[in-house]
Amino acid sequence: MDFFNQHGYETLNPAWPGDSPTVANVGLTRQPIANRGVREIADSYAKLSHHFLIHRLCIGHSFGGLIAQVILGRGIAAAGVAIDAGSD
Repeated sequence: MDFFNQHGYETLNPAWPGDSPTVANVGLTRQPIANRGVREIADSYAKLSHHFLIHRLCIGHSFGGLIAQVILGRGIAAAGVAIDAGSD
């Protein structure tokens, strides 16, 4: 993110559904991040797609790489990078 920000690109790294904003808040949340499916996570990211009006690029590692592929397959992003992507 730092690299892209330094080169004039806006970046976004949203939390997964149910995730806490900080480590200190992990025990305070009533909505666990466990048992979330690919569709639910991809849907939560897709809701943020309006944030970037053009040239969306999704980058994800492991399971995040699978999510990047799903977002790309939905036509929400212009390009995607799946690093050592997990499989469904």
